[in-house]
Amino acid sequence: MARTQAGKMLRSPRCFLYLLVFVLSGVNASTLHVHPEQRVLPQSRGIFTIEANKDLSVGDGGGVAAPALPLAARDASQGGASGSSAHPEHRSRRSTGKSAMPNVYGQANLNDSHNQMVVHWAGEKSNVIVALARDSAAATGPKTSSVYVSYDYGTTFTPVTDKFKLSGAKVKDDSKQVISQFYHSPADNRRYLFVDSTNGYLWNTFDFCKNVQGFSLPFKPTDLLLHARRSDLVLGYDSFHPNKQLWKSDDFGETWVLIQEHVKAYFWGVEPYDPATTV
Repeated sequence: MARTQAGKMLRSPRCFLYLLVFVLSGVNASTLHVHPEQRVLPQSRGIFTIEANKDLSVGDGGGVAAPALPLAARDASQGGASGSSAHPEHRSRRSTGKSAMPNVYGQANLNDSHNQMVVHWAGEKSNVIVALARDSAAATGPKTSSVYVSYDYGTTFTPVTDKFKLSGAKVKDDSKQVISQFYHSPADNRRYLFVDSTNGYLWNTFDFCKNVQGFSLPFKPTDLLLHARRSDLVLGYDSFHPNKQLWKSDDFGETWVLIQEHVKAYFWGVEPYDPATTV
């Protein structure tokens, strides 16, 4: 009973999420806990995952940034993330020589009870920051998600979750959308893909979430790989399927074709050595 009550307290409306916008100068791979020799995917640049009630360990057991604040940023995935900040004039390339403490640039209270958030700044002189609030894999009970967008460098955030709706059979089954991840196109910074792996559903946007359209998928995407130069090309991997399927889309996630099964690794061909559509 004590554990149950504690879990409810963590998920209560009083458990606010605070979004921190960092200025990263001279941040190296160890700061973001990514192996220095591991190549960062273009689609992963500028993406950070924020954990509730966790501090940011810098370097190899180094100091902690903003310990008094409830949230801090770390790298988004095994693919890592770059040191893109939410303020372009402070951006700098990651140094391989030394690390630096991230400086907190600002804070926004989203009044959200989720315990994890994925944040991305669109970059390229853009004012847009996209934030996905979600429940961590370890959280108990039904999972939910919320999406917020800032068009003013994080000064204010607008909830846009209502734009991400299920349709067709999913609605009849009374299913609820649970966005597990979103992806940013490295070829067009206005484009994003949002994935619901549980329901096999995907949403795309071509204008920083001002307009969103959804599509039911013929598979449950574990991961997506967006082409670095051709914005319409996307690979989708289904590790849940016993045959480990790899799917391909030529229209930014609207339609899909199964191209290979029993897949262990996949990547786009390298131009100019391979044609743009080579997998």
